[in-house]
Amino acid sequence: MKLLTNLPVIILSGLCLNSCSNQNTTVAESPENIKAEIEKILQTQENIYGSHNEEELKKFAATCEDSLVFIGGDDGGMMVSSNAYVHDLADGYTQRPHDRSYRIYNNTVIVTSVHQGYKLFGKDTLYLNARSSKVFVKDGKDWKMAYVTYAPLPVIYKKPGYTNPENFAGYEGYYTVGPGITDTVTVSGGKVFSSITGSEKAELIPLDDSTFIGEGYFGKAVFSRNAEGKVTHYYFEWTDGQQINFMKTK
Repeated sequence: MKLLTNLPVIILSGLCLNSCSNQNTTVAESPENIKAEIEKILQTQENIYGSHNEEELKKFAATCEDSLVFIGGDDGGMMVSSNAYVHDLADGYTQRPHDRSYRIYNNTVIVTSVHQGYKLFGKDTLYLNARSSKVFVKDGKDWKMAYVTYAPLPVIYKKPGYTNPENFAGYEGYYTVGPGITDTVTVSGGKVFSSITGSEKAELIPLDDSTFIGEGYFGKAVFSRNAEGKVTHYYFEWTDGQQINFMKTK
């Protein structure tokens, strides 16, 4: 399983910063003026999360370079559409961005901040704290966002524990959390593997006979049995106690 994992935050940062260096040289502005202009842009971008209407979307798109690169979201995907960016970053804010910090250069500004958003999985709502980093470049007389990353904040996990592979019997099968999201769980060679719809098979590392983590996990998967010992589902639990149920279909 690779929910909210493997975000390639660094892959294109060099590409973006290199492209920023090719901007036309302009007369240096004061950092105070630059920061004030960027803050106006950030306010415009944040307004879209309260409405998601076409008028606000057009205002948002006008703050972006045509070649905007976005990396992040729940699947770690990469896209270049500012329109898609709005709807993929989060289904909504529960906290506005805060704890912002700025790095201001002549033709480049890097802004990083923390916020809390939510994602909808079937009937479940996942709340997550995340950090976003945005790169703005000077395009003529205007500042435009050219690159943004979005990533859940890291957490610390326990070390793998001793387990008896015989207790993994019954875990294999198909699990679903909602339309279009299916996890295929297999057991081979005393190991458990997971493959969420469209992703490669990945090993689940046991903490005990029923609790597993994976590479880059931001939580843990816990398999559950009924009174007869039959596996009925597993729930994915985040470190703050939130749970999303994956029901076994066969």
